[in-house]
Amino acid sequence: MKKLKIAALFLLTSIATHAQNDTVVPHKFEPVPYGVPDIEVVIATADSLIPLLQKQYNIPGVSCVIIRGNLIAWSKSFGVTDVRTGEPVTDKTMFEACSMSKPVFAYIAMKLVEEGLLKLDEPIWTIFDDPAFQGQEWRKKITPRMLLTHTSGLPNWRPGDDEENGYLPIEFEPGTKFQYSGEGMYLLQKVVEKITGTTLDELAAETIFSQFFMTNSSFIWTPEFDSRIASGHDTSGNFIRKTSYSRANAGYTLYCSAEDYAHFLLDVMSPIRPGDASLAAGTIDTMLARQVESPSREPQKRPGGKNGIKTFRSLGWAIDQTPTGDIHYHSGSNGSGFKCYHQFDRATGSGIVIMTNSLGGLGLWDALIQHLGDL
Repeated sequence: MKKLKIAALFLLTSIATHAQNDTVVPHKFEPVPYGVPDIEVVIATADSLIPLLQKQYNIPGVSCVIIRGNLIAWSKSFGVTDVRTGEPVTDKTMFEACSMSKPVFAYIAMKLVEEGLLKLDEPIWTIFDDPAFQGQEWRKKITPRMLLTHTSGLPNWRPGDDEENGYLPIEFEPGTKFQYSGEGMYLLQKVVEKITGTTLDELAAETIFSQFFMTNSSFIWTPEFDSRIASGHDTSGNFIRKTSYSRANAGYTLYCSAEDYAHFLLDVMSPIRPGDASLAAGTIDTMLARQVESPSREPQKRPGGKNGIKTFRSLGWAIDQTPTGDIHYHSGSNGSGFKCYHQFDRATGSGIVIMTNSLGGLGLWDALIQHLGDL
């Protein structure tokens, strides 16, 4: 308890020091001075800092979950889902998970790999030859591994507004380097749907959401979920819009509560594989292993032994090499007004999920991670 009081006093002193100058952003605060952090210190810090960061970055709503020892240690919601209505954020509020949709889809794809229905290193064009490629020969080299590691040569998104049928260029020889690509995930989604004869939203509901107690999750909008889905806001905290995605896209359409996403991570992190619905230990190891280096991406800044040194990609996640082991993570950003982030340390069973309904949310989650560090 003494340690908690000292840390809380340090935090409040730091805040008071900077409060006189509104142009100094909170992530300039010195990190709370601890080595291996006491969970009470971590919780007190997050609970105190999130409202300040909300105000700093004009963020109407936030939901945060902290994992320690492969269990949910703390979960709390802040603010409102929509500035027009003032509806409070709760543990059931569904944010747009944005690009955090990708790891969930990767899990589904790896289930097919485990069942022998999808081969990581076999070209996908023989399963689904997307007409959007318009005959480009390099398409015949693209494999699921390349799509999951963002080395397929595809752009993040194709030019134009037609994400279904618009021309999809291959910008370099597949497999030769890293380039982040939402299109890659969407292409693999079409392959998965071709193999299974089932849409992604149905697959996710059957294989993940219903199995991992994710009752506030969906890859598409439905009337059932409408009242729980938050609205997006700009960097000034003004309403942008409330989306209603009708076609699942593995790159960005997941609606999900922070607690639901934490349930998903708990399965991924678990050293004891829970059962048939979960991936086997060997498949999890393959999915989370370093696949390629991604030098174009800067590692996440964290205090202490978890500061990023070099970045890699696994089959679905980014990985920071740190002085004390790998951290897996993924952020998310949708122009509709959402910024999200999660990370986990499989070796220690710790992690965090942060979801915000504002384009200013990157400032919040980045500052929080820089402050909390090891979790």
